[in-house]
Amino acid sequence: MEIIYSIFQNSVTYTMPLLMAALGCLICERSGVTNLCIEGLMLIGCFVSALTVMLLQESGISFTLSVVLGILAAMSGGVIFSLLYAFAAVNLKADQIISGIAVNMLASSLTVFMAKVITGAGNIHITRGII
Repeated sequence: MEIIYSIFQNSVTYTMPLLMAALGCLICERSGVTNLCIEGLMLIGCFVSALTVMLLQESGISFTLSVVLGILAAMSGGVIFSLLYAFAAVNLKADQIISGIAVNMLASSLTVFMAKVITGAGNIHITRGII
């Protein structure tokens, strides 16, 4: 019985961010905007937040302040990518589905690229050997 309670408690905890994003998508749909870049906005927000918290922790700022600033940075990253999507949909009159998928793909590729650049993972260093 305890395992079922634990599974239920963890499932509610882990689905809460997805439910909040789904609520935002529902509001967008009710206003007439087909917003398919919700996952990309969440991904950019998570990346910017993690990067901000990591950099602030290295500089010696307290954990609580760095988390609060990380949340604010995540919101600003999401706003910037939302403005990119809005610019494409409103000013350029692009199809909302195509531009949403493009922003989603841009966000996913940009976060992977930036994570590899920051951590140095996957870099191949060629040294000149004596032959």
